[in-house]
Amino acid sequence: REKAVVRLEALTSPGLPPDLAVEVAAEYVETLEYEARERLGLPALEAVEPLLEAAPGRVRARYHQARASLLLHLGRSGPAEAEAREALQAAEAEPRRVDALLLLGRSLEGHDVEAALATLDEARRRAEAAGYRSAQAEALAASARILGVRGRFEEGIQAALEAERVALAVGFESLTPLCRNARAECLRFRGDVEAAEVLYWEGRGWAVAMGQRARTYAFDLNLAICALLRGDLPGLEGRLEVIRHEADPRWEPYAPAVAALEAARALLGRGGVEALRAVPLARLLDEGLDGAFLATVLAILARERGLHADAARIEEVVAESLASRGLDPTRLEPMMERWQTARGG
Repeated sequence: REKAVVRLEALTSPGLPPDLAVEVAAEYVETLEYEARERLGLPALEAVEPLLEAAPGRVRARYHQARASLLLHLGRSGPAEAEAREALQAAEAEPRRVDALLLLGRSLEGHDVEAALATLDEARRRAEAAGYRSAQAEALAASARILGVRGRFEEGIQAALEAERVALAVGFESLTPLCRNARAECLRFRGDVEAAEVLYWEGRGWAVAMGQRARTYAFDLNLAICALLRGDLPGLEGRLEVIRHEADPRWEPYAPAVAALEAARALLGRGGVEALRAVPLARLLDEGLDGAFLATVLAILARERGLHADAARIEEVVAESLASRGLDPTRLEPMMERWQTARGG
């Protein structure tokens, strides 16, 4: 697919069909690095908005899907949900309706888990009926991760396995890393770190082979978390070194988790006060269970260093975050127990 780099005024040039203008704007947004998506991406989409009034439903759906995807990437699930609902209303047929449902399910995950699961299940059923196998696999993989976060580990593992089966049955090997990651997360959330690591390494190999750099980076991040859980400080440092080497503005959404891992490594080495205080807690906790786990680890390490005020601040923010997302604090117990056992605690 050709990656368009366009001047915004060209999107509204006389005679440019609305469907082409919207598609070009959406393609342009997808080429932008993270830091430029808000600065340039939203204006690019706003430039074509006047063309939507006379556009058919599928074009309006594509526009709202592009906005929803961009807003999700920027961590704005509320506005993303509104755009996904607009896309769903505008969509006249599959596959646009399925695409909109997938985005809606992802936007609901942070504050209404049951609605998210129901929405993703509808996306799965519609995709299966329409023969839209890649979307069917994506819906299953997204559901698997949510089920893992909620402690429904076996359901999540089975959903991830089914996602991979569907994808491979029709040759969508590019979705294998997504499916392996979903299954690995269910295992890791359950405390089965070694089994999760096997899948993370397998998924990483697929991602490298497919040229999926962002997903490769995410696998390295998850492998660093596994090393931390096993108490493997050399392994943690090794993964962090790979992560530092792969630094790229496009990976900015992962920056809070990387900062937390760097702070944990430093605190375990008897340093790290400045690194601890530099962790963007609010953004870290947007990562849900992983963010809460890493923040809780930092609070324990801070208290061990006598940094009681820092520890209390982190604990308070974690408790508020879990409550606001309807997450039971006991969901952290399998990972916390594994980490404490690895430390000899």
